[in-house]
Amino acid sequence: MSVFKCKMCGGNLDINEQMSVGTCNYCGSTMTLPKLDDDRRANLYDRANHFRRNNSFDKAMAIYESILNEDKTDAEAYWSIVLCKYGIEYVEDPRTHKRIPTCNRTQFTSIYADEDYKQAISFADSSARIIYDAEAKTIDEIQKCILEISAKEEPFDVFICYKESDQNGRRTPDSVLAQDLYFQLKQEGFKVFFSRITLEDKLGTAYEPYIFAALNSSKVMVVVGTRSENFSAVWVKNEWSRYLSLIKNDKSKTLIPAYKDMDPYDLPEEFSNLQAQDMGKLGFMQDLIRGIKKIVSSIEPKVTKIEMPASNGSSFVTPLLKRAFLCLEDGEFKKADELLEQVLNLDPEISKAYVGKLMAEMQINEESNLSKCTMRIENNSNFLKAFRFADEKYRKILKDYSQSVSNRILTPEEIQYKNAMNLIHKNDFDGAIEIFTSLGDFNDSATQLLNAKTQLLNSKYNNAMELISENKYSEAITMLISLGDFKDSEEKIASITRDLFSKANIGDIVLLGKYYQNISNSLLKEPITWKVLFRENEKILLISEKILACKPYHNINADITWKDCSLRNWLNNDFYNSAFSDFEKKVIADVEIANFTSYSFSGKETGAFYTKDRVFLLSTAETYKYFNSDNSRQATATECAKVQGSKIENGNAYWWLRTPGTDSFSACYVSLYGHVYYNYYVNNTNIGVRPALWINLPS
Repeated sequence: MSVFKCKMCGGNLDINEQMSVGTCNYCGSTMTLPKLDDDRRANLYDRANHFRRNNSFDKAMAIYESILNEDKTDAEAYWSIVLCKYGIEYVEDPRTHKRIPTCNRTQFTSIYADEDYKQAISFADSSARIIYDAEAKTIDEIQKCILEISAKEEPFDVFICYKESDQNGRRTPDSVLAQDLYFQLKQEGFKVFFSRITLEDKLGTAYEPYIFAALNSSKVMVVVGTRSENFSAVWVKNEWSRYLSLIKNDKSKTLIPAYKDMDPYDLPEEFSNLQAQDMGKLGFMQDLIRGIKKIVSSIEPKVTKIEMPASNGSSFVTPLLKRAFLCLEDGEFKKADELLEQVLNLDPEISKAYVGKLMAEMQINEESNLSKCTMRIENNSNFLKAFRFADEKYRKILKDYSQSVSNRILTPEEIQYKNAMNLIHKNDFDGAIEIFTSLGDFNDSATQLLNAKTQLLNSKYNNAMELISENKYSEAITMLISLGDFKDSEEKIASITRDLFSKANIGDIVLLGKYYQNISNSLLKEPITWKVLFRENEKILLISEKILACKPYHNINADITWKDCSLRNWLNNDFYNSAFSDFEKKVIADVEIANFTSYSFSGKETGAFYTKDRVFLLSTAETYKYFNSDNSRQATATECAKVQGSKIENGNAYWWLRTPGTDSFSACYVSLYGHVYYNYYVNNTNIGVRPALWINLPS
């Protein structure tokens, strides 16, 4: 039985690998269960579910996706990603005490159309599918209600995102700054979403419909904060991460981080390509409002009405146009814009008038300085109209302005591309690969990605050759294994391994295979160190230097011998296939090993018969033969083995032997102090595993 955390309340559930549905003893919820074929997978699910229960949906989703990278048929992983997408939080109903779903990340897409939901249904068994269908129906109904309410809301121009209260329930400085910004923007005529005021008449109701409507309608989000942790607070991040997702599909939206009394480098990494604003800087408010005005094109400029004589308006265009450009020279940008509006009221197809409006918007005194703009202008609405109504000669001039700006100002993608190329020149191929991968099909990123990967492989290969020349064979093998079949890596590994094993003496430490050992990086396998116990003809006997896992001799309490125990099956299948490459498997010998039916009180193994194994445990007799003292039999456990339940004392741990104990329901083991004992129940989960194997020496 494995212990798994309830995905709704966090309580412990006792489950086995065959269960796809279970019920929590704490909250009474019936839920679907993941495929839990090992403790590591259970730990990943528990960690991801912990993040999801705490509304850290992006962190949770990343772990669920890593699970799917290993098994594309795990229905529960697909379903868990759906819960993260829709921000599903299970809240206790005070009347029924049942856990009911609430939606914190509404989507326009129905859950029934979601691809991950479809995958969950396709891979689920009949029991799990019933629960998925029922939950999907509930979530879909919640979504429809939210969308119905949000559709009735008036659109907003600006969404202010901030942390309202600290951990003690007191109002944060962020809230005060956000409120000041709210009133300033309101005075400028903007429709602003500020939860403290906007939602004050919504007390007692769910906020999600109104937040969803505001996120989708707002053209600008300003994220206000005075501390790094406030920017990363769960509900703050929930809002700005959702807005960043909207920006991917709607380039007209803009997110502006605004910080005070903190280092801008402490802002979330997701803001690294955004132009952040320092709220402590003199003139911050004016700069921010001017920037928002540029973005929010729906705010119509206030036009001062100028009385015109009752005659043909075209005769007044030239004087008004000249007056507007004189105002631009004097820096009277607002007045110039008003005059240009009058020009366009008389004739809406005057290219020069739109150029003047662009200058007023950019606060530029002379037209030639358009080439020095600090923002790209090719997609600006005034520039596009100016270009549309210009003659061929003036179009060329405008195109030159735009090209000059484009040459000087790079897009975020262009900046990333340039950084990646610089990393290649610095031989930082890993960094370049990461950037080119994120750029997708931008420019020739795909070609450069392939180039960076090839150069990385060449660099690692050359480093491996240097390590070989320095007689650092273990490090060289580790690097060559990571190269797969690149060049002659496999032949080099074979050559080094042949030499190392041929020269190995009893007591030497050698490397073979990789396995999970470090809990801080539980997804990364590390090289396994083995101790040479014996040499015989063309073979050497190895045992793992450390205890690599913690598992019962058999998964249930039963009268069992080595031949039929679950630990033998795990070693010769799961461990063997996980730890060794195809090349390494070629040197591991299939050997006949002696089995016994029991261990007598006189210290003798009785009832011998044989099995054929690739990986096995030592018998009691072999343990006495190959280890000459209690101290030599003592062994430490890896961090992963410790977490699985190894019994630890003074750094050492227990480890199983294959010989059955004096009791038919027990097996022999080595204690913390290196003593051999003869009766630990076979289903005990605190005993470690030290695999042993024979290696065929290459001829």
